[in-house]
Amino acid sequence: MHGHRVHLQRGWRQDEALHLAPLAEAVRNGDATEALALLRGGTLRNVHFHEGADDPLHARPGLLAHWRTLATLTDPAEALRQANRLRLLTALREGAQGARGLNARIEATLSGRRIGTPPAWFPGRLLLVTQNSYRHKLFNGDVGISLPDANGTPLAWFPGEGSIGTRAFHPAALPAHESAFAMTVHKAQGSEFDEVWLQLPRADSRVLSRELVYTGLTRARSVLHVAGSAEVIAAALGRHARRVSGLGWRLGGQSS
Repeated sequence: MHGHRVHLQRGWRQDEALHLAPLAEAVRNGDATEALALLRGGTLRNVHFHEGADDPLHARPGLLAHWRTLATLTDPAEALRQANRLRLLTALREGAQGARGLNARIEATLSGRRIGTPPAWFPGRLLLVTQNSYRHKLFNGDVGISLPDANGTPLAWFPGEGSIGTRAFHPAALPAHESAFAMTVHKAQGSEFDEVWLQLPRADSRVLSRELVYTGLTRARSVLHVAGSAEVIAAALGRHARRVSGLGWRLGGQSS
């Protein structure tokens, strides 16, 4: 194929509803001018740019509505499927636009508890395992959901082995975990969701890079929302990731 340049029109993860390839190429090449023109132009099917938005819960009320619906489901397998339809992804772990801060707000809103109190165990709470448990065959990055069983006992439900059925655990038996309504892009590597809201921080951070932005936006299969300022996006695309260990990037010296 000497002398020929191939342009991908659609990524292997994306379905026909999402026209992401031109934006993904611009981001991968670090071309902030082209990426911003594509985002602002509104011509990419099912790609939405929320310029300057720094609070996804206000900018997209449908996020909370989606999570409230999960609490009404009685079939854990269906709840897990619905949960994976949409995910809020963040570049950072800490801060107002970070996964931890957003999860605290979401927990408080859905459970009725004050921010700063221990996370409540409430129906529909999404769970992210952060420590391997070989005994339970639960591993760092596994996502489950809290729902009561037929007797009203609160349990944590995770996909069954080989994606068959579900497995239930008493909350006290779980390894270290946290809420998973919002996840860092780092934690979402290897996952994909029908709809993704990619929230960038209000201010630039050395964590941001073109690789991180590319990974975040390519988690979406059908619909992508990108939220952040033009300045932060340009700064991110002008920076390469600092590699550590062979996987992911150093998140500002913080664990992801």
